[in-house]
Amino acid sequence: VLALLQRCWPWLIWWRDYRHALLPELAGSSIGVVAVILWRFDPVALALAVLPVVALRVAFIAIAQAEERSEAWQRHSDQLEAVLTAGQRLRLQHTQADLLQPLAEAAHTIARASAVTGYLHDEEDATRLKRVVLVPPDAGCPGPAYLPVCAVGAQMQPMDLAGMGVAIPVLLESEGSGVDGLLLLSGDALSLGNDERNTLAILATQAAIALQNARLHERALAQASEDGLTGLLNHRAFQTRLEEEVARAHRGAHPMALLMIDMDDFGAINNAFGHQAGDATLVAVASALSQSSRAQDVAARYGGDEFVVILPETTMADALILAGRLCAVIEALRVVEGGATIGVRASLGVAALPLHAHTREELVRAADQAAYAAKHGRKSRVSRPEEAAIRLDRDPAVLAVQL
Repeated sequence: VLALLQRCWPWLIWWRDYRHALLPELAGSSIGVVAVILWRFDPVALALAVLPVVALRVAFIAIAQAEERSEAWQRHSDQLEAVLTAGQRLRLQHTQADLLQPLAEAAHTIARASAVTGYLHDEEDATRLKRVVLVPPDAGCPGPAYLPVCAVGAQMQPMDLAGMGVAIPVLLESEGSGVDGLLLLSGDALSLGNDERNTLAILATQAAIALQNARLHERALAQASEDGLTGLLNHRAFQTRLEEEVARAHRGAHPMALLMIDMDDFGAINNAFGHQAGDATLVAVASALSQSSRAQDVAARYGGDEFVVILPETTMADALILAGRLCAVIEALRVVEGGATIGVRASLGVAALPLHAHTREELVRAADQAAYAAKHGRKSRVSRPEEAAIRLDRDPAVLAVQL
C-alpha cells in the first residue's frame, strides 16, 4: 500500500492542483515533482530551477559535440599520418611492386576497409591490370586477379564485383601516362566521407608520381644495362650476371657453361661495305642469338665483334650441341645492306664450370682461349679450351705472370 501511495502521490497532486498548468509527463520524474511544487508556490523560482537544467543539457550536448569533433580531428590526423608514413617509405623503394605495398597499407588505414587490393599493368597484356598486393595478406575478400584498364569507372565511385559485393576503386594516374595502377577498397558497409575522399586523393596523387618515377628508374636501369646497338646486355651487365650465375652454380653444385662468339673477318665487312653494314651484321647476329637461345640462357655483347652466351645448368656436352646449332644459324645469315648481300661467319669457344674453371674470370678466360683456338684453326667452328695449341693468355698482365 505504501509503495502504491508513493507512486500515486505525484499524480494526485498534479490532478488536484496542476493538471491545467503542466504536462502530465513531468509528474513521472523527481524533476517533474519539484517543478510542480515550485509552480504552485513560486513560479519565478521555477525558472531559476529550470535554467540550470537547461544549461546542463546544453553543456552535455556541447561536450558530446566536442568529443565528436575531437574524434574527427584525431581520425583526420591518423589519415594524414598514414599519408606521410607512406610518403617516407616511397622514397626508399624503387620498383612499382614495392611501392604498391605501403600505398595499400595507407589506404587501408584511411578508409578502414576490410581489404585493399593493389593492381599494376600486366606485362603480358597492356589492356588489363594484374593483382600484385593484398592488405591484409589474409583478407577473405581479395579483388579479382585481373581487372580491365578501361572498366574501373569513375574515381572512387562504388562498383559491383562478382563475389566481392561493392568495392571502391582509387585510380593511380598521372598526366601523360594514364592509369599507372589501382587500389581497390572492399568491405561490408564501406563508405567514404569527404575527409576520407580528400585524403585518398592526396595519397593517389603522391602514389602516381612515385609510380611514374619508379617506371622511369626501371627504364633508366634497363638502358644502362643494354648495349645501345644490339639491345643485348652490355659488358658490365654481363659480368654482373655471370658472377651471379657462377655463385648460384657453386651453391647448388650445378654445372654451367659459357659460349664466346667471335665474328670471322668482321674487319673485312667494314672495309668492303662500310660501318653501317657492319652494324647491321652485328644486329643480325644478336637477333639470331636471342631467337636461338633457350629461355634461361643470357646473351650479351662482350665488345666489338664478340658476343657471349651464359648457359645456366648446362653440361659441356649439351653446351657443345647448342654451340654447333648457333654456329649453323649464324652461318646461314644473309645481311642485305646497301644493295649488297653479306655472308656471316663466326668462331665459337665453349668452356664449362667446374670442368675448365672455378671462378668468373677463369671461365671467361677459358672460353676466350677456346674461341681463339677456333678462330686460328679453320674458322666457323666450335672449339674447346683443350684445343688451344698454346695455353697462353691474351691479357698482357696475366701473360706476364705466366711468363
